[in-house]
Amino acid sequence: SVVLGAERINVSLEALIKGSLQPSLNKTDTLFTSDGALASFSRKIEMAYRLGLIDLPFKHALDLVRKLRNDFAHAIKVESLQQDSHADRVKALSKLVTDGNEKAIDGFALAYQKAAQEAQVQEPSEQVRAYLSCVMLLLLKLELTRHHTQRPDVLLPAKINYKE
Repeated sequence: SVVLGAERINVSLEALIKGSLQPSLNKTDTLFTSDGALASFSRKIEMAYRLGLIDLPFKHALDLVRKLRNDFAHAIKVESLQQDSHADRVKALSKLVTDGNEKAIDGFALAYQKAAQEAQVQEPSEQVRAYLSCVMLLLLKLELTRHHTQRPDVLLPAKINYKE
């Protein structure tokens, strides 16, 4: 769930950035291909911040998600959010994201608990519920921003010939 949640945010972040840029002239947007300038999650986070699409606390939250994702994706053995290093990151993420969003976070946590009960499976741990709730809220905010973002209107773009 850690890697999948982070990847969903990565995809949403890419869509937000693409919506703020002029469309690519190529069918494949080379900015986002494996060797492109915005290929990595960290570069997308930085670009979104530099474009003003996310604020600094949001950037910090995404960096925590990215670091958790990297830990899990590159682990040699099975990792758990209950491990101290991961639990500390989840706690920091939760503290960042929850401030001002308590009702939404509580609602997501309750939904995960209820879904587990209905499916008759073990309820997710506190760290898993916190992580997934943060991921859901970050995704909602990215999608909301994408919905309300327009390409910038440049008053005087650089041109070779201003007579055209």
